[in-house]
Amino acid sequence: MDESKLFDRVILKILNGVQVGAEVSLVPGEYSIGSGNDDDIQLIDVSLQSGQARLRIAPGKIEIAGGSGGVTVGGSTDIAAGSEWHDVEPLDIITVGMMRLVLAPPNANWTTLIEQNEPKSEVRKSGLSAFVAALPSALKLNGRTVRLAMPVAALLGVIGIGVAYLAFGSRERSVPRVEQADTERVARAALDQFPFGRAVALKREVDGTVFASGFVKDGFERRALVAAVDKTGAQVYFRLGVLEALRSEIEGLIKSEKMPVSYTLSPNGELTLDGVVLNEEAARQFVEKLRGSIAGLNAVESRIRTGRTLLDDVQKIARTAQIDQFVLLRLDGELIEASGILPIEKIDSWVGFLTSYSRRVSKDIPLRSFVQLQKPDGTLVGAATLPVTLGAQGGDRTLDRDKLLQGQYRIDDLFAGASPQVADAKPTGSVRAAASSLMAPRVSADPLRLAERANELLAGWRRGADDATARDFEFLLQQRLAIARRGNADEQTDRDKAVEKYMPLLATGNLQGIANACRVGSRLTTENLPTAIFWLDLLSISNSYSLTEFAQEDQAFILEAALDPRLATECLARIPGDIAPISLYLSEAPRNPDFIRFLLRDFRPYALDVSGASVVGSRYVQTRSGERMREGGAPDGASRLALVGELGSVIQQKNGYATVIYAQQLNWLNQR
Repeated sequence: MDESKLFDRVILKILNGVQVGAEVSLVPGEYSIGSGNDDDIQLIDVSLQSGQARLRIAPGKIEIAGGSGGVTVGGSTDIAAGSEWHDVEPLDIITVGMMRLVLAPPNANWTTLIEQNEPKSEVRKSGLSAFVAALPSALKLNGRTVRLAMPVAALLGVIGIGVAYLAFGSRERSVPRVEQADTERVARAALDQFPFGRAVALKREVDGTVFASGFVKDGFERRALVAAVDKTGAQVYFRLGVLEALRSEIEGLIKSEKMPVSYTLSPNGELTLDGVVLNEEAARQFVEKLRGSIAGLNAVESRIRTGRTLLDDVQKIARTAQIDQFVLLRLDGELIEASGILPIEKIDSWVGFLTSYSRRVSKDIPLRSFVQLQKPDGTLVGAATLPVTLGAQGGDRTLDRDKLLQGQYRIDDLFAGASPQVADAKPTGSVRAAASSLMAPRVSADPLRLAERANELLAGWRRGADDATARDFEFLLQQRLAIARRGNADEQTDRDKAVEKYMPLLATGNLQGIANACRVGSRLTTENLPTAIFWLDLLSISNSYSLTEFAQEDQAFILEAALDPRLATECLARIPGDIAPISLYLSEAPRNPDFIRFLLRDFRPYALDVSGASVVGSRYVQTRSGERMREGGAPDGASRLALVGELGSVIQQKNGYATVIYAQQLNWLNQR
């Protein structure tokens, strides 16, 4: 039989059950198979449902699909309910429920079905014997032997011709039988006649059954291999996947699901999926559906990039650019959101990050940035009310990818908010030129206002006021005097002179601007430090005042001195003459943690498990997990590490400051 020829009709034969042996001829079209009254092909089997399967016949092609139930083809390919169409080769045994069917054109080699059960000679003998045994009773029917003699003689003549044909004519086309031990050798030789058959593997199961498994390009190659093995008489069951049919099913599923993915199908049936699907759950469901609905694949590997995998790539870019300590990246739906505060010296790193993002990721997932720029004095440029977007058309402030790659940008193009100082500047592409107007420091706190307020309180106390503040001043005076006496037992005790020396009015004439900073980038200077010390001493002993009642910018000014008493002490020593004040707080806080706890009693504590801190150079804290976090870094999406000191750290949040007091939890502290 040449199975490569097209056929225009198919015979369906039932192999078991109460309808065993029944045959029906099917013309091209679609048929439903099941036990229901509306099914085109009704089978009697309690395990069947109505519409169990669907059958489609076309010239030269047989296809089957799952309906309300599943189907098995060839004993190896399971087709799920509701699946797409699958190719069926002629004479493949189809199992529907408990029923076994076979489909093939009339000229197919149907004898292969008989060979699987019993020898053909026995089948012919049995059929002939039954006919002969029944013949006498037929001749004796109603005593009409004589009248039937001539017709019977003619009938016997026809039968004789038929028997002769069966006995002798069929011997010319008989299929040789192969011993079971030689099955693999004979089948291997038949397969190796074809270049595409050499990759097909033969395997003998424990029960002696031999299976041929592998993949071929199309149905013609499969039919050629099946026919070649059939001619040898070797009993081999085929499990061949057809790559052409698999590709058709894969492409159909991708199209129906509208997934932006591509695929590669290897010659051994291994499928690899590529593409970008930002919704991770949608990608997972698609891969699972593909695995479940397309039978015959060896393996399915998904290389689909989701929002989560793209976020991992972007975080690697941030680490390479060394901005991961300052910028928090997270996935927000189908875009990546960046937030944080970047020191001005990190502008180059930020530009490098944005450039790498533009080249590698922006076409796959957009970026929305709330990152702000911080000046050396701690103030922020603009406000994080209008984010910058990259890789998306939506939003009022879109960063042009091509202009960024060409270096045509202004500094305010790169950060959230707007910088009025550079809004009119022409694009230069130079980070140094773009940032030059931002380098001039500006004091965010107002030491002059704080000094004037302190002098008002001191003046009232000197005039003899009798209130809670006056009592606090009296106590503070005695404490400062006691500190002075530690170094000089003969220190004067005259109250008026002690007030003038240890509780002086603060100088206010030179508190404008920053002149002699206590350290690079510090708010504290030799000029405004006495003001900070006055308030530190008062706040550390008074229940009448709380630092949280001060303006937020003034809180940061006083907190810097509070958390870094060693820096403040060294800075006081630089003040010329003997005008530097004696400080109760600076004397006690380094050795008595209750001072810093009392001072910060009304601030929210922030849960940060700090194991070490460095206040030398670029200040940072280190968590117990080993992560280093520098000033300006983002512990989470709504916080920023505003200040690192020797006694604790300050966390800036939307509604104020939170604090971390080290106390005894530090394993190490680097001060030099």
